[in-house]
Amino acid sequence: MEIILECGSNFPKADIVQWCDPYLIVKYTEGGVAKSFKATIQKNTATPVWNNHFECLTPSGQITFECWDWDKMNSDDFLGKVVIDVPELTKLEETIIYRVDLEKEYEKKRKNNDLDTTITIKYRNLHYVETTPQVIQTMMTSESSMSSSLRGSSRSIASKKSDQQIQLEIEEGKKREYLKGYLPILQGFTKKANFRLLFSSDLFPVKADVIAQKIMMKRNVMTLIITQSGCSFGFYNDEPITKDENGNGQVINDKNGFVFSVVGPKQQPLKLNTINPKDATFCLFNGIEHTSGIVLGVNNAFYLKEDMPVYELNTIQKSFDATVKGNVLLSEYFPSTFPIAKVFMLQWM
Repeated sequence: MEIILECGSNFPKADIVQWCDPYLIVKYTEGGVAKSFKATIQKNTATPVWNNHFECLTPSGQITFECWDWDKMNSDDFLGKVVIDVPELTKLEETIIYRVDLEKEYEKKRKNNDLDTTITIKYRNLHYVETTPQVIQTMMTSESSMSSSLRGSSRSIASKKSDQQIQLEIEEGKKREYLKGYLPILQGFTKKANFRLLFSSDLFPVKADVIAQKIMMKRNVMTLIITQSGCSFGFYNDEPITKDENGNGQVINDKNGFVFSVVGPKQQPLKLNTINPKDATFCLFNGIEHTSGIVLGVNNAFYLKEDMPVYELNTIQKSFDATVKGNVLLSEYFPSTFPIAKVFMLQWM
């Protein structure tokens, strides 16, 4: 296993003059021997970026990530820690955001006391990388008794599945980097620390049937839309996405659903909770009857079309606790359209 110490967010103020000089000490057991690794010190920041990595070939038990503040004159200050069981990796790479259990004296000294202090750790499965080609070759060899055409078909399917899985995992890593600045806000909105990528418009076409394959029957799904002008907004459903009588995806009876804006016409990030949870707040138009060209919509808020313009509605206050009409998520009133740069579906956990 390779462990990459990527970054941290919302670290507390630990110095009198400056903010904080964070670094990590990782303590783990390898082959029955206690070991440790120290990350580089990042000066005067609440959002350290380390990008340090080391290999731990046979880890066991627990891994402890200690967060420290470097001090030039006195002893370093212990800020808090994260203690986890050694993760069982089933993918090529996995990135996890952990909440730091801060020492009591630092709990009210965070950059934003409404959000957790977190660290982002990436795990790379070295065993997976080395053995996957061999596993595929073994599968192919075991089919030698079949006809050549069937064997060739099986090779193609096995290879295609592996390629798609690896491609999505690589894309997830890219999106974590792309969304790094958004994460503290989205974590605060959802009250969850980590996500996995279900859909990206950089990989798949923005079509309702394609999206349906990725998100149906899943809960805690966030639709995140980023326009070409830089606005970012979306919808979050706490309840699972189910089918209506026409086969369309829908979210109903979701008391905790909300629309949000991270970057928009308002100076601060915006979260608007649903006020009519019995309504179908979210619709995915993948069924037998739907409006041509529309991919998905959020009741009285916005809808997205296949050619990737998004339309903001000026009736958002009918379904969500907005205090004004229009000009909430984007920057114009209905029926203005906004070209889309990217669409993501994230499942939070």
